[in-house]
Amino acid sequence: HDVVLALATAPAPARTFETWNEPDSPIFWQDTPEAWSATVARSAEAVARVERETGIDLAFGGPATAVPDPVYLAAFLKPFRTDPGLPLDFVSWHYYANTPFFGPDGNEFPLLAPLHPVVGRPNPLADPSIYGPQVGQMRSWTAGALAGSNRALPALVLDEWNLSAAGFDRRH
Repeated sequence: HDVVLALATAPAPARTFETWNEPDSPIFWQDTPEAWSATVARSAEAVARVERETGIDLAFGGPATAVPDPVYLAAFLKPFRTDPGLPLDFVSWHYYANTPFFGPDGNEFPLLAPLHPVVGRPNPLADPSIYGPQVGQMRSWTAGALAGSNRALPALVLDEWNLSAAGFDRRH
């Protein structure tokens, strides 16, 4: 609550809040999807509380997964099925077309240096058309997870995308 309040009322305020970054990546979340679901509920409640207290229109969403991920999407949506007071304005995900490979133009992650000969190359399937089917898939999974909850389908947001996930890639 305190962080949301500080950000929402700052001189250059934040009005959109995403619950986490890539919970389906062990780099960012190191617990179960169920534990993450509890974090989602607490985060959404903090946004709702600040919105009630201040009258400021805020937006909340997620799960901001690294790829379209039905497991973490279901965990994210679980609290919204049962608590109509929680705000749900958008469903988000990330995708880098070169997945599962990383930058063919040099080692982007020092920890992966030993794996670079295997993962440091172009994905021959990387193409802009790869994003289109993800929209339909995310819409379908979201509709299924929210079925019977009397919630309108939230907006879909692909809010992190590009060719390669990090570092320099001449194809950018």
